[in-house]
Amino acid sequence: MGLLTKLDQGNFARYCQGKAALEKWERFIQEDGVMVTTPDGKKYIHPLIGAVNKRETQQRQYSAMFALDASSRAGLPVVKSKEDGPTFDEWMTKNPPRSRPIH
Repeated sequence: MGLLTKLDQGNFARYCQGKAALEKWERFIQEDGVMVTTPDGKKYIHPLIGAVNKRETQQRQYSAMFALDASSRAGLPVVKSKEDGPTFDEWMTKNPPRSRPIH
């Protein structure tokens, strides 16, 4: 659709990397629990929680930059695409997502 340009690539890549990191970190927290116990028995909040909070703030900024949230889209004009390409569902049928582990 031509909505992203080469100038957007870096920020959009960081948005995607941030999304992948959040999913990975949230799985770790879910597996380990919110509270972590040290070998000597002390309990503390999982160290990734702070990283998740910081990343979520960054993700909200990137979401606004690319109008990925409702409040960012509120002022955007609705424009009909100039392309006669496939619908999203048609495209997904021809291009199923590849399953690969997130590292």
